[in-house]
Amino acid sequence: MDIRNYEYQSEFAREYFQKGVEKGRLEALELLVHQFERRLRRALTDAERSTLIKRLGSEGSARVGDVILDLSPEQLAAWLSDTTNS
Repeated sequence: MDIRNYEYQSEFAREYFQKGVEKGRLEALELLVHQFERRLRRALTDAERSTLIKRLGSEGSARVGDVILDLSPEQLAAWLSDTTNS
């Protein structure tokens, strides 16, 4: 959703909209982190979180979702540790 598609009458409304979009992105990221951690049965490292964020940007949420479902925990850990493709 792009704010340019909507006409708002005040700067407050634009700011409120942007904050809502950002909150939604953060909640979606936390959901993905939770799913990765469940599959790996451990917390993600800071480096793995960073790789995940980069992969979301470069590969998209559909591909990252497929990775969670399709790879074994060992393959998932390798995918997160491979920074050459992020």
